[in-house]
Amino acid sequence: MLERFYISRAIPFRQKYSSKDPAVIDFCDSLWGDLPIDKTKKVHLKKECLMSAVINLKIGWDTGNYIRYSRDRTFYSSIPWRYNKEYFTYDIMCGVMTGLNKSGYTIEHKGFKNPEDNCAQQTKIIATEEFIKNSKTITNEMILDTEPPELIVLHERHNKGIWKEYKDIDKTKRFRKELKEYNELRQATDFTIIGYNEPTEKCDKFLKEYSTKRIENEIFLRSPYIYRVFNADFMTGGRYYEGIESNMPKKLRKLIHINGEKTVEKDFSGMHIRMLYNHKGENPSGNFYDDLSGGDPVLRKLYKLIALISINAGSQQAVYKAVRKKARKSEIRLLFPDKITDEAIKVYYDTWLKTHYKIAEFFNSDIGVKLQYKDSLISSGVIKHFTQKGIPVLVIHDSFIVTEQYSAELVEVMKKNTKNS
Repeated sequence: MLERFYISRAIPFRQKYSSKDPAVIDFCDSLWGDLPIDKTKKVHLKKECLMSAVINLKIGWDTGNYIRYSRDRTFYSSIPWRYNKEYFTYDIMCGVMTGLNKSGYTIEHKGFKNPEDNCAQQTKIIATEEFIKNSKTITNEMILDTEPPELIVLHERHNKGIWKEYKDIDKTKRFRKELKEYNELRQATDFTIIGYNEPTEKCDKFLKEYSTKRIENEIFLRSPYIYRVFNADFMTGGRYYEGIESNMPKKLRKLIHINGEKTVEKDFSGMHIRMLYNHKGENPSGNFYDDLSGGDPVLRKLYKLIALISINAGSQQAVYKAVRKKARKSEIRLLFPDKITDEAIKVYYDTWLKTHYKIAEFFNSDIGVKLQYKDSLISSGVIKHFTQKGIPVLVIHDSFIVTEQYSAELVEVMKKNTKNS
């Protein structure tokens, strides 16, 4: 069974997982009894950590992923308390994980840190077959996604792995209040997939993590809590993360139903590029990527990639490096018969630059995070409009999903909030 696991394929330990189901509680209690750990202090926190670890291990097994976590004491102390569950400390996390490993419930690959180049790998674990055999009574329907300790997240600008402390201001209080109302509506809503008849590996992997039950042709989904991430300050970034819609393969998004009703997805074509033209007093028509690619879907993906990277990069060289990295992992590499060199990418980059010369000053200017803030305000306006009416809406950065009956209203609200941004 373990041959399907690759050490390079690992997902982070997620604090959000918990359960109130008696079967999960009983299983964790049985583990607790044998766990070689200090059971005289902070018992409730250690048990909470153990339950989360059990669910992480189950999801890792089901999706074919290792679970990675840190054994570096400074990693835990560097994260402001507002972002962590109370049990997420070095002593509790490493104590529980070590206990599971000594009890024969995990296989562990120790992490490392190279002091010469600061390169590091976190420790990676997977469940043993004994653990999986004993935990078969635990099903996805028993798993809960709990609310994060903090819904408004602030990261370092150029190091998104660094979480920043901040003082609340009127804006963050308002954002948090709106998010709580939005999450409450999402938690009271049924999100299901209907008509999934042509399985793919990518879709199956998603469903193994997020599906809770299946009734005939309808697959019910667990809905994680949404949060917003800002970069450096509260004027950059601000996009919405963790929703099932943003983690879901596009094929499944077309099949998603809200409270049993069919949905439609509406998006802004080339949203950030259009914003830059609007800033110059221009209002171009057409589709930026289709018009340039001549109907070639792979070429379209390349131009879209160049567009997105060039407004987020700080230099032309950075564009080439990022495009090359992304292209190697997708069908875009087929456009390059030989190596994906700077010179080969430059041919397409120059075509993009020449076509959009009117906004060329913005390319490689690192304006992307400011545009993300603007599109997050548009998303916020759309979400607020429908949440106040008790109508669930899903958001994927620059696109939205609602039930068919609200399609026209969604388009009008999108236009209205774009004008006001």
